[in-house]
Formats: sequence, structure tokens, C-alpha cells
Amino acid sequence: MTLLDKTKFISLLNCNKENFDFSEVNFDELQKQYLNYLKFSTKDFDKIYPTVAPLEMWEMTDFPFPELHPAHKKIISLVNKYKPNSICEIGAGAGVVTKLLYNDYSDAKYYSVEPNKNHVKLMEENFQSTSEIIKPQIEVDSEIIHAPVQRLPLEDCSVEFVFSCTVMMHIPFLMIPDSVSEISRISSKYVLHVENPNDEINAVVTPHKKLKMNDKSINKLRINYEEMYKSLGFIVEESSNWRDPFADCNYVSYLFKRAI
Repeated sequence: MTLLDKTKFISLLNCNKENFDFSEVNFDELQKQYLNYLKFSTKDFDKIYPTVAPLEMWEMTDFPFPELHPAHKKIISLVNKYKPNSICEIGAGAGVVTKLLYNDYSDAKYYSVEPNKNHVKLMEENFQSTSEIIKPQIEVDSEIIHAPVQRLPLEDCSVEFVFSCTVMMHIPFLMIPDSVSEISRISSKYVLHVENPNDEINAVVTPHKKLKMNDKSINKLRINYEEMYKSLGFIVEESSNWRDPFADCNYVSYLFKRAI
């Protein structure tokens, strides 16, 4: 089942903004939902979420390069401030954010993790200098890893700076403890999350009917990032929030630093 023992799993689930108590939920049912999601995420992730194809659909028409969305500016500014020697993007999609980041800061070893095999193919295309679709037109030197965040094939403390950009907000809350635990496990120093906190819109989407993970009381809760990472040995280094320039929602960023 989960990578965590039952006590730790429930403890992390209880780190939610609604103060929902998971100790009162049937654990066997939680386990069934967890295993059902993991089955798809490790074998056929594109059946969980719709595949975005072709590469043209990843173009940011509202923010044509070099004009960037505030979320992307935040990531680039923090990387330039802390200058890590290795960087891993979780849920890289077609690699748009990694490409923007690499264009601005190439002095690091890059990893790009993506569970959707179709998006991996788009990322491989996007990272070639011959691709003219997503600007800038550069070759990106990043190790592409096809894997779900709940099962990262990277060593403990092997990456200095691990980040997600609008990814956690699409993961059912039941899968968050293993996701956060894996991210914190591979980080040697920093973890950054730039996400929609789901305070006005709920971005969790699991369209595949067989998943049966649409119980709002369980899977659409807001993550208490501070409490989760505190329990995993991290402290808040920086945090901020802002309004999305185009969508009716907010963004929040948390930069955590390993304390132990």
C-alpha cells in the first residue's frame, strides 16, 4: 500500500485546512482508493487525466515569451537567489517550466519527472533546439523520468531543489502524504510548491470513472503545507501569495528548507 506506515499516513492526511479527522474514516476504504489510483498512475496515467496534445496546446498565449506568468517568475527568481546545483521538477508535463528555468539558469543538473507517457514524448520534442513551438528555442539538458510522484526513482537527498508548479492541486488529497513524503525524501535542501490553494476553485480532476476518488470530504481538501513539511523535518524559508492575472483564483508559494 502506501510507502508510509498507517500512523504516519493518517497523521499527514490530518494536515488539511478543513481540520478533517481521518482517524474517523474507514482505513480499508482509504486503502482501496489509494491502491486504485496507484494502479493507474504506475501503468496508464493518461487514463487518469486527459492527455494534452499536441505540443501547440502547451503554448502560453496570454504570456508569450519572454513575458512570463507570475508563477513562473517566482520559480525563476528563487532558483536564481539560491543557485542550487541540482533541480527536479515534479509533474513537468511538456517541460514548459523547466525550459523557461533552464534558459535563465543552466548551471545545475536537471531532472524532469512526468507520469504521463504521452506528455513525456512532447517533452522530448520540446527539449530539442529544432522545436520551434514553445519559446525559447533552445536545447534543454534535463534527465526525463517517467514516473508518478508517489514512486520517485531517485536516491534519498539526491536533489538540492525540488519543485512543483500547479501539480499538487490536481492530486486527490488521499495521495498527498506519499507525494509530499517522496518529494521531501529526494530533497537535500529545498522544496518549492507554487500552487492554487483551491480556496475558490477546486482543481482536483479525476475524470476516469473507475477511480472512484471524487468524495469531496476526502479527496478535495486543501493541503496544510506548513504542517506537513514541519512533520517531515522542514521549515518555511519563504512564502507568498498573489492573484492570478487571468483566472479567478489565487496562487500560493512555499519554499521549504530541510532542518534535519
